[in-house]
Amino acid sequence: MYLKKGRLPLFFNNYTYYFKKKFFIPKFILYKILNMKKILPLVFLLAFISTNLNAQNVEFVIESPSTIAGSYAFTSSHEQAGWGGPDLSDTSNAVMDTLMLVEDGTPGVNPQGVDSTHEGCSSLINDLTGKIAVIYRNTCEFGVKALNAQNAGAVAAIIVNREDALVGMLPGGSGGLVTIPCIFVSGPTGTTIINEMANGPVVGFIGSRIYSYNLSIKEYGVVRPKAATIPTALAQDASEYSVEIGAWVNNNGVLDNDVALQAVITKDNDTLYNQSSVFSNLIGDDSVYISFPTFSQAVYDTGMYTLTYSANQNDSLEGYPSDNILTQNFHISNDKYSAAPLDSNEVITPNAYYKLQATAFTNTLGACITFMDPNASRLTATGLNFASYASTELGAPSMEARLILAEAYKWNDNFSDLDDLTSLSIDPNSLSQLSGGAYIYPADSAAAWALRGEEVELDFSDPVPLEDSARYLFCAVASEADM
Repeated sequence: MYLKKGRLPLFFNNYTYYFKKKFFIPKFILYKILNMKKILPLVFLLAFISTNLNAQNVEFVIESPSTIAGSYAFTSSHEQAGWGGPDLSDTSNAVMDTLMLVEDGTPGVNPQGVDSTHEGCSSLINDLTGKIAVIYRNTCEFGVKALNAQNAGAVAAIIVNREDALVGMLPGGSGGLVTIPCIFVSGPTGTTIINEMANGPVVGFIGSRIYSYNLSIKEYGVVRPKAATIPTALAQDASEYSVEIGAWVNNNGVLDNDVALQAVITKDNDTLYNQSSVFSNLIGDDSVYISFPTFSQAVYDTGMYTLTYSANQNDSLEGYPSDNILTQNFHISNDKYSAAPLDSNEVITPNAYYKLQATAFTNTLGACITFMDPNASRLTATGLNFASYASTELGAPSMEARLILAEAYKWNDNFSDLDDLTSLSIDPNSLSQLSGGAYIYPADSAAAWALRGEEVELDFSDPVPLEDSARYLFCAVASEADM
């Protein structure tokens, strides 16, 4: 994102984590902010983060060849209601076989340069008996693709995304008829696998396995910084900013296991925080929460900090070490505030999971995030940034002339925490609209396509000076339901 004169960028996503046992609560978070002397535009992604809620030990692993062997991130039909597929946490439903690209005979090339025959939206013309089908995303519903693969004899299906992201796979009208496992992988993962398939057989495993010793740290089971990036205006010293540290460690193995958990924070190759703890004899299929002292600094230098949790590293008995380590970057910045992850150059990185969310205000679709800070009066909200996609699975065109509205509200609902809530719904009467704005994507198809998933800056018609400890709601609302 390029800076405007006198303006500094600000970024956000939509998850705050609360822990009680192993549960988490999604909560939409805030965006674009201004220092009393500097205006900070906030970036909001019209894309929702969610967590991969795979059951313990559900894996997608390339078994061979060795050049690409290993575990890969995925989402699955196992996680979504409406599919007829098997429970992948049951080891008897695991599948291991050779991968094969589908062909349905459709001529032409799709917008990503992929032969349309590999989208699998019509009855397949190749025999997939005993194979794991590989299918490109585009044009039709996930359920249609998986059902066509099943009807051609496939024992499982892998759908490859267009982008470097994962989504929850909605079943559509056909998913209930699908009885084989179906998973979804990112574009880069799919490219790696498909390129290797051109060189010879690729064998994959989808499902669960039993290990004697197997600890894990889950994405939804660790304490993270409340914001991925916070400006120095809100983090002037340890009294204003600190990071709670702690994680759940799960014993997914059959046998009891000793747990050695370590939490480390580094910056510019310097170790600023290093704590470890041992929990003895964690029984199989149980978990333990381990907390550490709070991380804080008398003065925070700007830059990227890296928080790493690791359990039983270098343990030769560990059956599945891939999920024993989890890393989270966060920034202290001169000019940005963000809950979305940023790279080392403080550029927003794509979120791994996307889903549509119905807005509470209209029949359209949108995404909202909240903001509240005891020092908010140092800042003024001047707008928000977003990124969005249109669903080609629903037969939609690209992004031509799509309308996105920005809405800024003061949220007058009086609650302190989740225990005060009688409902997770927002009472519209508690919202006072303060400002808004609108963005229309280019009418030119190529120009609109180039902006898919890219950040767009949308200014409010009137800047919103913020008040200390007041709660705000900022929304990006799509005018069409397939966004």
